[in-house]
Amino acid sequence: MTSQVLGMAELEAWLNQTGAVRQWDACARQYYAEHSEGNVTHRVWIEDETSIAARVQVAAQYNLAGVAAWRRGFERETIWEVIRDNLGR
Repeated sequence: MTSQVLGMAELEAWLNQTGAVRQWDACARQYYAEHSEGNVTHRVWIEDETSIAARVQVAAQYNLAGVAAWRRGFERETIWEVIRDNLGR
């Protein structure tokens, strides 16, 4: 098993290139997509406005100090609006 990090724009390009379809994981509150090449299956977990909103809402619900991200620069600009709107501060 190996892993690779894709920014949001790169991920959209990969989805378009492979034809992989987003599927919702209700437990994780996050989309994922799979694409097979021969006997290798690639699975990506998709951070987007919906999943970020869910995480920020949990932080607000439990009055946590804030949220953290893996690496700044991988996000779309709209993510900052989602964080602001859902943090409730």
